[in-house]
Amino acid sequence: RDALVRLTFEGWSGWPVWSRDGREMIYASNRSGTSWDLYRKSTDGTGVEASILVKPLLQIPHALSDKGGLLALTEIGPSSFHTAMLSMLDGTLNVRVNNAWTPRLSPDGHWMAYTSNDEGRYEVYVRPTASAPTWKIT
Repeated sequence: RDALVRLTFEGWSGWPVWSRDGREMIYASNRSGTSWDLYRKSTDGTGVEASILVKPLLQIPHALSDKGGLLALTEIGPSSFHTAMLSMLDGTLNVRVNNAWTPRLSPDGHWMAYTSNDEGRYEVYVRPTASAPTWKIT
């Protein structure tokens, strides 16, 4: 329609992630005043905004799987940070990786790449989204 649509109106919002079909946006907002929680909203501005993850942390969405079932995110607390996978179907958090950030998902949603400095320098790692083996990309 060649028109701008404002999606957020409360607090500060940022880190938008598009759904594959472009119909929804997932983003973080600090409207609670104590943390950055995750929300989902239709990109045409209609419908009700939905809170999808509320925790006392800074939560940054990074990537949504093509089918929309998984959201890769970074959670930052007062003394630690990690990546996690949020199931958009049941709201469970899994595949938590400590000292890691900027996760990205493969197009099929079966793999997650992320950055970590566990070995003293920033490196990229890859792991399955459903199990534990991790590979360092050199």
